[in-house]
Amino acid sequence: MSNVSVTSSKREKLTSDLLQEVESVRAMNVSLRAYLDHLRAFRKNLIAVNENCKQLSKVNTQWIEMISTMKR
Repeated sequence: MSNVSVTSSKREKLTSDLLQEVESVRAMNVSLRAYLDHLRAFRKNLIAVNENCKQLSKVNTQWIEMISTMKR
């Protein structure tokens, strides 16, 4: 093989490797964006659960107060 063809082969291999790496990074970027979206949805749901728990606690307190006044 001549020097030119060896150099050309190395360039083609390097180009191929770089293209593969770029595609891998793009795929990882898509996955990370999906993960971030899931984290945002999870955070939103946790906030909703927290609000529901606060409301439930208030209702439970009202029930306890009502039952204790009925016992008197």
